[in-house]
Amino acid sequence: GTAAIWPTTGGGSTNSNGAKDLGASTAKFKDLYLSNKVYAAYIGASSDTDTSINFDTANTIKMFTGNSERARISSTGRLHINHTTDPGWDSLGTLLVRQIANNIGIGVVDANSQNTFKMLNNETYAELSYNVNLPIIFTTNGAERMRIHTGGNVGIGTNNPQHPLHFG
Repeated sequence: GTAAIWPTTGGGSTNSNGAKDLGASTAKFKDLYLSNKVYAAYIGASSDTDTSINFDTANTIKMFTGNSERARISSTGRLHINHTTDPGWDSLGTLLVRQIANNIGIGVVDANSQNTFKMLNNETYAELSYNVNLPIIFTTNGAERMRIHTGGNVGIGTNNPQHPLHFG
């Protein structure tokens, strides 16, 4: 069956938007079932007071551990890990996951916000790009195996390719 905590009149208080106050901020409920919508600015555990999910900024979800913000889903739908701003591809940040139109990608930005490495995928092509004049190096087992030099030459088995395709 269905049980009501309070009838629509009396018991608890009702705020201006019709929401029912279930009690003091220290009130705890076991097996509380709610229909429709639940509103909260903060979700946390009583036994771990420095870990939470916060909804204190419009259209943003923040995740905290150790009392520090560790991840955020911004109002633009981007996932940010270890930074709190919403800069886009070529600005501050550590890891960005982004979708614009048909482009879905992951970007990694250095601590100085200078070098952005991104991988994009859309319906017609995949893109691997680096926005600075530095080579892209491929390694396995700790050793360099292939390099795309800043001028576009590709070296396999060499770290200084002198031709469009150079084997070492």
